[in-house]
Amino acid sequence: MAVPEPLREFVEDARGSLATAHSVNVGIAAGNAEAQLRSAMGYVVLTPFLREAFDDAIGRIADFHEEVVDQNTLTVRVTPAIENARNVALVAIERLAEALSDAKPNADARAIGLDWC
Repeated sequence: MAVPEPLREFVEDARGSLATAHSVNVGIAAGNAEAQLRSAMGYVVLTPFLREAFDDAIGRIADFHEEVVDQNTLTVRVTPAIENARNVALVAIERLAEALSDAKPNADARAIGLDWC
């Protein structure tokens, strides 16, 4: 099942931010990815499964950010450790996307016409 259309762009933007992140822009990229996922979650009825997937994605984004900062290359060079942390974060975002595929719109979403059910 796919991510509901109104949430798809949030997830795609989060993926894109991490896919292009490097040491020069990692703070902005990781912050943007987190903000996009928080925005998506603002329109769904939270369940324990969704909350767990969201928390994991946010944690893996933070781990990626920390790995890039720890490498301290100040270039766009990507090390294997950075690439591994990026991939782990992208997998966590994919798990969240899968969880969102079953999500129900909350009252805020319905109020602004984002009722995808």
